[in-house]
Amino acid sequence: MGVVLTIVLVFALISAVAEVVAMGMFLGPRTRGLLLGNEALRKWIHLFMFGANLTLHWGGVTGTTSALLALCMSPIAMWFARKLFGYFENDPHFVHGWIKYSARELLNAEQYVAYITRVINTPVRERSKFDQNELDMCELEIAHA
Repeated sequence: MGVVLTIVLVFALISAVAEVVAMGMFLGPRTRGLLLGNEALRKWIHLFMFGANLTLHWGGVTGTTSALLALCMSPIAMWFARKLFGYFENDPHFVHGWIKYSARELLNAEQYVAYITRVINTPVRERSKFDQNELDMCELEIAHA
């Protein structure tokens, strides 16, 4: 494999990794979940990253080619981010990724109160383990307040 092709592949890989890392660093779990769940916003992220890469690497064949390859790798990075962080399928329904978030991190205040109320009104045997853990955390916070 030629040196130029290796450089292009490395730049594109770095760009894809930076996309996922930046999303993890600068967006909260709820915002990130909403972004990853919305196909139109994901397409805008692809175009933004392509524009940033093209601006950064403008002027040479290697830079322009790596920007184009990074555009091709951006959907793969988004797929990985969805698997890693999770996403909102419909606004109230969150599909968990490899990193698990509590309901408090994912829901706004009104949704969280409605969620806890629903869990409290559900018989214990019908609750999922996630619901029970969330309820236990809520009761612990009330006890320490």
